[in-house]
Amino acid sequence: MSEYKPLYYLVECKLKEKIENGVYKPGDVLPVESELCAEYNVSRITIRKAISRLEEEGLIEHQFSKTPRVKKNAIHRHANCMRGLSEELAQSDIRCSNYILKAEQQEAGGDIAEKMGIEPGETLIYIERLRYGNGEALCYQTMYLREKYCPDLLSFDLGASSIYTTLEKEYHLPIATCKQTITACMSSYRLCALLELPERTAMLKVTNLGYLKDGSCFEYALNYYIGGNYEMSVELSRE
Repeated sequence: MSEYKPLYYLVECKLKEKIENGVYKPGDVLPVESELCAEYNVSRITIRKAISRLEEEGLIEHQFSKTPRVKKNAIHRHANCMRGLSEELAQSDIRCSNYILKAEQQEAGGDIAEKMGIEPGETLIYIERLRYGNGEALCYQTMYLREKYCPDLLSFDLGASSIYTTLEKEYHLPIATCKQTITACMSSYRLCALLELPERTAMLKVTNLGYLKDGSCFEYALNYYIGGNYEMSVELSRE
């Protein structure tokens, strides 16, 4: 005698098979309830139960009042090693690309100068850019670099190269450490427009203060990562 399988389980298995076989790809919206009911000849309650189980398994995401969609594969990053995003993504064979919104010289205001431990009015290079992993919007970044360490940096193609790599290879900067602060926030309407997000969403705000081997701060950067497209891991030890 065969084991009884509830209808929602059978629908769950069929939808999971389609996801695993690529019929529904990451980011794809699933058919609406009425279409799924007709396709599998079951009730809305059965469809909702199957969707709920797939959401619990992490295969789909289903925000309130929104049609379920196949969950995108988040880009993973290790926070144990000080690498630029493009360097980190390259380790995972992910193509990093950038769109430069602004790149110019600015004088350090009081707030930025205090954060970096420098004198107000010092010349900084300000870079504002959007960052992508395999063409998928990932991050909005603003970066301040001390011009004294990288004069003429603005003459480089900042959209095509790793800034950290340029600083090390072209200016021989001994980049050593980074103090990083990570907080959760919601995207502003401006970030939604820039990153082409359909609605306000959870983000990770990552603040970087980069230091050279002599302890001098050379960088202050703010990074806003799309929460669903990005995950970070840290390896801890107990001594």
